[in-house]
Amino acid sequence: MPMPPRRPSISRGAAPPQKEEGHRINNRIDAREVRLIGADGANVGVVPIRQAIMMAEEASLDLVEISPDAKPPVCKILDYGKFKFQEQKKAAEARKKQKVIEIKEIKMRPMIDDHDYDVKMRAIKRFFEEGDKVKVTLRFRGREMAHQELGQQLLDRVKKDTVEIAKVESELKDIGRRLRNKTGFVACTSISSDADSSFLNSFKDTFRYLGMGYGGYVHANCENGFNSQDYQADVDRFIHLVKNN
Repeated sequence: MPMPPRRPSISRGAAPPQKEEGHRINNRIDAREVRLIGADGANVGVVPIRQAIMMAEEASLDLVEISPDAKPPVCKILDYGKFKFQEQKKAAEARKKQKVIEIKEIKMRPMIDDHDYDVKMRAIKRFFEEGDKVKVTLRFRGREMAHQELGQQLLDRVKKDTVEIAKVESELKDIGRRLRNKTGFVACTSISSDADSSFLNSFKDTFRYLGMGYGGYVHANCENGFNSQDYQADVDRFIHLVKNN
């Protein structure tokens, strides 16, 4: 009985050698001869690889293959550690230029405690390391508005703690400059028959600090709950107060 024809065997050749990442140096350079550039930048010419390695060793430096595709490869005598550092630095600069710079916002209170401040500063430094910009926003509440010098002190502290890694592009924007000579009013509610004097004084102090006038206030007693229809007269009175100042 005739046997079926056998399939021809196919021998698999060796996989092509993978190209080394980075630059080959010293004995890893497999060329028989190279075009050599000396440590001083002078073109030595084409020399045998052993001679090039010996010249690098005599100078206590490395032989680095900088153009492997040239015929013969171009090699240079240099300090490979410094060369690698400069290459990494250039790559980092190129990545930084390619990155879209974002403006990250960090919000702080003027009376921020040390623990919260440290948390905010770690975030700020992380943003800078990632190549972004940071905008610091101060949030004043109530009576804090009368002490805006605390905000300036806080910003000075932030600048001092980041002076080694950042520079200030825009100083504190004076909101008060836009409000100066304007008139401020207060609309408030409580469960009392009238507004608390210390509560109103905090606004008066703020208006005075910002160079504003004080136009008065309107108060609604919400002791029995809030119903918008019950306070229409108070709203109308407040509108009249504002219009006539």
